[in-house]
Amino acid sequence: MGALSLLNPLMLLGLLMGGAVIYWFTGASTQAVVTGAYRAVVYIKEHMKLDAKTASEKDSKEVVRICTVYAQKGMWNIFIVIFCLALALPFFNPYFFIGYLIAIAFFGLFQAIFMANAGGAWDNAKKIVEVDLRQKGTDLHAATVVGDTVGDPFKDTSSVALNPVIKFTTLFGLLAVEIAVTMTSQGAKTAIGLVFFLVALAFVYRSFYGMRIPEEDAGSNGTLVLPHNVKGRHRRHGQALTPDPYRCASPGPAVGLRGHRRVSRRWPLRFTRPRCSPPGSGPRSGWSPAPGP
Repeated sequence: MGALSLLNPLMLLGLLMGGAVIYWFTGASTQAVVTGAYRAVVYIKEHMKLDAKTASEKDSKEVVRICTVYAQKGMWNIFIVIFCLALALPFFNPYFFIGYLIAIAFFGLFQAIFMANAGGAWDNAKKIVEVDLRQKGTDLHAATVVGDTVGDPFKDTSSVALNPVIKFTTLFGLLAVEIAVTMTSQGAKTAIGLVFFLVALAFVYRSFYGMRIPEEDAGSNGTLVLPHNVKGRHRRHGQALTPDPYRCASPGPAVGLRGHRRVSRRWPLRFTRPRCSPPGSGPRSGWSPAPGP
């Protein structure tokens, strides 16, 4: 019983490991939501007419399918990581896994409370601006909408999903500890633990780098990734899409959002920048540096 102490480095390492897994889980689940929403927005911008009186049933089903696919992809990544870690860590050291279980329960509880409250606050802020202040369409409303895009994954995805994560880890972890304690060969236990641990690391990598939205490319290689337009300048109401620091300077008509040509049919969707000069005159033709403020 003397080993059950915070002075035991294995216990302390298990506490750090459990806390890290909780914060990884919240990030990975939010990333899956963001990626699915990104793909849905791109599909809506390309195929759906928002000013139509009736919605297309086919396009609506496709949007639901896109969101479902990315929810399932994110779920499988997270499930395999949690499952493999619950089986791998007991085979290394029982006290290390005890610290891991304590951290999963402790950090998971308070992280769930924090994310539920923060997400609810963001969501309520948007409703107050819309209903009480009646400032829809203003900059204040736009700011609350941005906050709500973070608040919804917080309160509806990550926080509520921490409860089954804690229960699942505890259940399968205790079964794995019982198996690990009865085994006598330390080499076999280490080998089993390493196999499950490496599988978990592979899916941790996949949960971020396999689900991420690629970085915007505007202004460097003549391409633009939509709908994010960090380096570009997106004007609404059918006006031109003008990347920065290059602004359309020729008298030719700029091609709007629906006039972009898709370069690759695979995700991520990449689009050529709007042409301000006749086709074939080069990616830089018709562009001039934007004047300073």
